[in-house]
Amino acid sequence: NCNFPTLRFPEFSGEWKKDIIGNVISVKSEKYNPHSNRTEFICVELESISQGTGELLETFNSTEQKSIKNKFSPGTVLFGKLRPYLRKFYLPYFEGVCSSEIWVMRSNKIEPAFLYSFIQTPYFISLANQSSGSKMPRADWGLIETSKIAYPPNSAERVKIGKFLKLIDERIATQNKIIAHLESLIKGLTNQLLIPNSNWQPTTIGQVLTINPGKDYKHLKEGNIPVYGTGGYMLSVNDYLYDGESVCIGRKGTINKPIFLTGKFWTIDTLFYTSNFNSLLPRFGYYLFKTIDWLKYNEASGVPSLSKVSIEKIHISLPSLAIQNSICRLLDSIYDKLALEESVLNNHQTQKAFILQQMFI
Repeated sequence: NCNFPTLRFPEFSGEWKKDIIGNVISVKSEKYNPHSNRTEFICVELESISQGTGELLETFNSTEQKSIKNKFSPGTVLFGKLRPYLRKFYLPYFEGVCSSEIWVMRSNKIEPAFLYSFIQTPYFISLANQSSGSKMPRADWGLIETSKIAYPPNSAERVKIGKFLKLIDERIATQNKIIAHLESLIKGLTNQLLIPNSNWQPTTIGQVLTINPGKDYKHLKEGNIPVYGTGGYMLSVNDYLYDGESVCIGRKGTINKPIFLTGKFWTIDTLFYTSNFNSLLPRFGYYLFKTIDWLKYNEASGVPSLSKVSIEKIHISLPSLAIQNSICRLLDSIYDKLALEESVLNNHQTQKAFILQQMFI
């Protein structure tokens, strides 16, 4: 095996150094003493470690939490060792305390930014996934520390790699903020635009559309007609139940996430589809249905379930078709923008995954 990565900055050459992880990285942390003179720290719990962006999602100053045991200082790297937090990291720039389920990682051989990048590589994640414990699996440092780590002996190369990946993280963080803003905008507009007024006509769902049950698809052959369940697309077959615009509602299981479909499709028996729309645009029906608390109409004590009869009786109010169309056009434009920004985010994440795969050994 070559001791240098596939992708590298052109000004650097030579082999990388290989060592045992335990010789390079330490997870020993100083215990927090609640009786010390310092009573306020930035506190980090598992849920407040962001996913690969290096930004803190939530902080609080209460140090009375029983789980707060470890101190960390500027330049250390945090890693959640308890599932499902294995892939969540944070590079702190300040002093604080954290949960005992978070590793406080240090190194006197590699810089924090390079260490932060290394623990996000597929190689390190695969080591962390060799977890111990069955009920609550957690990464086992004893299994990790005996494995190998490769890093450039030139500190300038390590620093440049860390800075480069930090720029990508900043792009991802910015993109997440853009998406969060659009999602907030959609939520606010939806709540505002779909509030009925005196000009809206009261009716029931059963009076403006027909609710149809899905059917089993197993007798069908493979084809190009999509089959949907409450979780979304499943596979494609050679026949269809409906051709056109429809709002689908979960009959059993995931009943609180309406799905808008158009064209030819098939739904299984856990998903209702709708047809024969009267005084209701299907797209407006989709947005309206997203505001309904479907769990309120749950008829089962175990797996959530809805019946056709109970759905048909739900009271709604509708504006004119012209107003419905205007509302849909506005919301559709923002959803299109959201889809575009999510595509950009996916590109950034794909780029980062590729770089982590190619820039490390």
